[in-house]
Amino acid sequence: MSVAPETKKPTESRASSAHHTTAAAAEAQVHAAERVMKSMKQVIMFNQSLIEAYTLSAQTFFTGSQEILRQIAKANEAAFSEGLSNIRAFAASKSLKERLELEADIANRVASTTVAECSKISQACIDLTKKVSAPFHERSIAAAELMSNMAI
Repeated sequence: MSVAPETKKPTESRASSAHHTTAAAAEAQVHAAERVMKSMKQVIMFNQSLIEAYTLSAQTFFTGSQEILRQIAKANEAAFSEGLSNIRAFAASKSLKERLELEADIANRVASTTVAECSKISQACIDLTKKVSAPFHERSIAAAELMSNMAI
């Protein structure tokens, strides 16, 4: 009697295949979970740095605003002092011609001073805006990099 080679029963073959498929699915789920956890850690780190950016931006804004307000107060004080001087000079003038010349001179000086002070304050505001927005600009670049890394 000849012994037939041992063959796998069809049910054993299906069981082995199902076990292999289940193991592959479990491995894929573990890999997907690891990717999700890595992405979540990156998002958490990004959010923490965003809070730091808000804090830095707010500190920069308030410090810069105080400096601009000091500049405005100093300019107003100087304008007030000049105004008092102008009133004294106008009151001390003797003739109509002298008053008209003084009035024209005062108007020119006040206009030039006003334009110069407004230019300084405007430039200070522009510089402050750049400083305040810098942390957010950096974060937007980081966000783009994070999103492109997450998509891969």
